[in-house]
Amino acid sequence: MKLINSHRKLEPQIQDSELTASLILALERTNTPLFDLSNMIHDISTEFKTIELEEIQKAIRNGSLGKYGRTYKFSTQEVCIWIREYLEDKKNNRLNI
Repeated sequence: MKLINSHRKLEPQIQDSELTASLILALERTNTPLFDLSNMIHDISTEFKTIELEEIQKAIRNGSLGKYGRTYKFSTQEVCIWIREYLEDKKNNRLNI
């Protein structure tokens, strides 16, 4: 039982580190200097708490590769736009089936 409880406590940390890795790649792709991502991670995790991490990572990848238009400033707002665009595209694709 103790092992299960300790595993549950570690899960958010693992998710945060995976989100951090995705954001660092996005920084590289958008040619943005590295900065403290802790507030961005908190805001994204709070704003999209019902969305699977894998979906958020796909949205960040797509956005940083330019799928949703050119990024002029890498910010929490921009990443949230990418995630919303990704979710909207996914919703529209499901409706077209």
